[in-house]
Amino acid sequence: TYTYEAENTGNVTMSAVSITDAHSGLGTLSAITPTNVTLAPGDTQTFTASYEVTQDDIDAGAPITNVATLNGTPASGTYTPAEDDAEVTVEAPTPTMTLDKSADVTADVAADDVITYTYEAVNTGNVTINNVSITDVHNGLGSLSAITPTSVSLAPGDTQTFTATYTVLQSDVDANAPITNEATLNGTPTTGTYTPVTDDASVGVAAEPAAEFTKVADVTTGLETDDVVTYTYTFENTGNVALENVSISDMHGGTGTLSAITPASVASLAAGDTATFTATYTITLADFEAGTDIDNIATVSFTPERGSLAPLTADETISIAAPAPSAVLTKTPDVTSNVAAGDTVTYTYNVLNDGD
Repeated sequence: TYTYEAENTGNVTMSAVSITDAHSGLGTLSAITPTNVTLAPGDTQTFTASYEVTQDDIDAGAPITNVATLNGTPASGTYTPAEDDAEVTVEAPTPTMTLDKSADVTADVAADDVITYTYEAVNTGNVTINNVSITDVHNGLGSLSAITPTSVSLAPGDTQTFTATYTVLQSDVDANAPITNEATLNGTPTTGTYTPVTDDASVGVAAEPAAEFTKVADVTTGLETDDVVTYTYTFENTGNVALENVSISDMHGGTGTLSAITPASVASLAAGDTATFTATYTITLADFEAGTDIDNIATVSFTPERGSLAPLTADETISIAAPAPSAVLTKTPDVTSNVAAGDTVTYTYNVLNDGD
């Protein structure tokens, strides 16, 4: 609030006495009241005006000055307007901001999970800061998305939320280390010196080795001698880390020999991938004559890249057809007619096993 004290120190009456004020503030000075008065010699009049300091004034960092002029019209003679000034200093600029960075998930992320980062910036100083933006040094093996918005201006007390996303890669999981990053809050103050602030976040990646194993025979019933059975072994990596040195062994109950399982091994099976192995077995006569089911248990062995998981087993049973023993007897004499006393007849008995 400005107070202007005017006094008629002359010897004639002054009319239309008023104040004008050249004010340096970046806002608007209120009307000066009263507008004008008449002052007899020796009379005094107080005028007032007010000014609300703006953020622009603080941002300018300079004193607010003004020169007031006392105007008037004398009843006679010549009046030279009088002047007086005033200066108001503004508080020292203190450009400061705070940054709070957070992730919507902080642990046990897997490949293809999306992490959303939120950056909360607050202008805690007393000057406007322009070009407020976030940079983020992210150690993920993929790429952090663009941080939005790109940049803003923040008046004192204002808050802005920035966001970015990151899609977790399988290589992040395999790296066996948290995904960390450090964000920096940048800005240009209208006056003063701003020191950028930082905040970080860490997202844990869990090793969760898991797998599924199945074994299937292409034919399981009614098997006979020389029938060929093809076994298919399917192994799927259902966890979130690679499985290495994958191989199959099979304890086969047949009297013959199971073929080699192919492929012999798989060097590495990434999360979500599937490997297929095959082997064949030919039914022997001994299998068939035994007439019992042939059981076998396959075991898949592997080494998780991280964590631990025991070998898995899968079994399959094949059934032999019911035996059908059968024989045919044929009897044939070497002579069939006109035999005489003393002739020798030779009989031949031919037995054919026409069963299985």
